[in-house]
Amino acid sequence: MSNELAVTKDLSKAEQVRQMIKRMKPGTIFFVERFPDIEKSVLRVILHRLVKEDFIERVAHGIYRKPKYSEFLEVRLFADADEVARAVVKKEKFKIDYHPAYALNALGFSQQVPLNPVYVIDGFSRKINLYNGAVIKMKQTSSKNLAYKNKLLQMLVHSLRVLGKGNVRKEEILTIQRILKLIPEDEFIENLHLAPEWIQKLLMDLYAPQPTF
Repeated sequence: MSNELAVTKDLSKAEQVRQMIKRMKPGTIFFVERFPDIEKSVLRVILHRLVKEDFIERVAHGIYRKPKYSEFLEVRLFADADEVARAVVKKEKFKIDYHPAYALNALGFSQQVPLNPVYVIDGFSRKINLYNGAVIKMKQTSSKNLAYKNKLLQMLVHSLRVLGKGNVRKEEILTIQRILKLIPEDEFIENLHLAPEWIQKLLMDLYAPQPTF
């Protein structure tokens, strides 16, 4: 094959990739595996050119994003770590939740926030270095810990595991009661068996289902 034909073929592939990205919604995170029919060495060059053109953003190694803009603010909205983490686990079909250290802060049990986002997944532990300097950590846990249909209850149980049996003070009791008010009774009953026995007993003692009218 002549160099000219090779270049023409590569250009057609480049246009193919460009058109596929054009059809994506702004803010879509995608991976190199999105283009299985294109040789990796060729695809690497195509994506590099599109990044230089500012047509796409390089988020991390092998991870890209179609730019998204705010018409109201007239600025580009960059991907945050949570978007990236959830895109990764969706691709690999893992379950994910915030690490207990994050859950403690999110639910009001602690004022400390981890410097970098940390998650638990039912897959192998991993670390993703984003090009903006952030680091996403994913730590392996059992599938049972991520099997709750009510994710608020799941975060609550994770938090209580960290606090530990016998370390739940009056302030935490008030926080737990506030959270439990947001959990429907049927979902509470269906999911509670997944928690450790001491947490089951604690939550049963504190749970007061909201009246229905």
